Amino acid sequence: MSNDNTDNNNNLNNSQDFRGQGLNDPPPFSVPHSGYPYPHGGIPPQREMTFKDWIILNIVLLIPCVGLIMLLIWAFSNDNKTRSDFCKAYLIVNIAVVVIVFLFMFIFSFAMFGLIGSMVQYF
Repeated sequence: MSNDNTDNNNNLNNSQDFRGQGLNDPPPFSVPHSGYPYPHGGIPPQREMTFKDWIILNIVLLIPCVGLIMLLIWAFSNDNKTRSDFCKAYLIVNIAVVVIVFLFMFIFSFAMFGLIGSMVQYF
């Protein structure tokens, strides 16, 4: 009798549910928990930028030294992805504009020196 009782306990421990898995096994379609309370790999949900936030951002960027510092801080911070991406794009465009302006100034200065040099011959 005790032998049958032991077999019943073993059968209960090794029994299978409707998916063909053991009772203590996770289902085959389960995703391991990331350990964070947020879905999608532990990325917390972010608040969208409102119209007021965009106005404040643009006003701050208009202030000469403060705007540059805040642009760098916001571009490389992780608190708001939308603002970070906007500041990175703004920074790239501004650097490209500065490079193009210096290139035109360089070319224009050599053209002006050549023009002035050719005018000196006539005096």
